[in-house]
Order: sequence, then structure tokens, then C-alpha cells
Amino acid sequence: MIIHDDNTKRVAQDEMIVENTCYETLRAIRLCDKDGKKGRKDLLMPSLQEYVQICKKYDKTSVLELKNHFQPADIDAIIDIIRQEGWLERTIFISFALMNMVCIRERLPQQKAQFLVSTYPDWLEDTLKKYSLDLDIYYEALTAERVQAPVSYTHLRAHETLSDLV
Repeated sequence: MIIHDDNTKRVAQDEMIVENTCYETLRAIRLCDKDGKKGRKDLLMPSLQEYVQICKKYDKTSVLELKNHFQPADIDAIIDIIRQEGWLERTIFISFALMNMVCIRERLPQQKAQFLVSTYPDWLEDTLKKYSLDLDIYYEALTAERVQAPVSYTHLRAHETLSDLV
């Protein structure tokens, strides 16, 4: 299922912990509309395959956050679904869990993959270089000198979209 939160309360009023709830139960939950009310039968959590198909239909890049730590076999299954849809080239994987990004990189050396961080620790640049990862960082953790400093190509790619902020 595709859902940003760990539980369904914010989007559906029903409080189900996603990792502890079976697919059929999650699929049966109807989401709230913009007015906060339920009632529409078409508002439900999409499967990964449905999400990718929607991105393809509207020619949008998929941004897939691997929210919690995933087992390698689960990451393999995710990759297989996206590959079957022919959409890996238009998918960006993101995660706060470094091991998820390392697993993606081991399986897909050229895949767009962004490590999410909220701070700029001393080890960050070496880690980005080591695993050839791009960076998605909380904007307040960046300084003008960090954005403008000469760094590796991998790190620069992570900051391409920051050029308008400086």
C-alpha cells in the first residue's frame, strides 16, 4: 500500500498501524475527502502498482519513500513491481534509512536514490560518495557555504534544485 504515514488516522479517521494490518483491511478503508468527510468509494490507498500506473498515465516521475527499514527481499519485491511497469527510469527512491538506500544502490547502481537527512553530520559527504547517493536535506541544515563549496559530482547533483535558493 502507498501511504505516507505509519498509521491511517490522519487520512482516514480509522487508526490502523499500516505495518500490522493486512492488505485486505487497508484496501477496504475509505479515505477522507478534502472536507474531512468519508463517503466516496474511489478514495482509497493505492497499491504500489496502481501508484506507478498513475504516474505513467500522467507522465510524472515517481518518488517512492521507503519510510521504515525494509528487508532486502521486500526491496527486491518493490523493484520488481516497478520494473514490470517499465518505470524504474522515472522513479526516485528516497529514505531516511541509510540501509534502504544502500540496498537500492547494490541492486540498481544507476538508480536515482536520495538519502534523506534533517541535519548535516560530519560523515554525510563521505557516505554520499561511498554509496553514490544524492541528498535530500532539510533546508535549515544547509548553509550558503555548504551549497557553494566544491564537492563531488554526486553531492552536486543533490544540490541542483538548490541553485534557486542561494
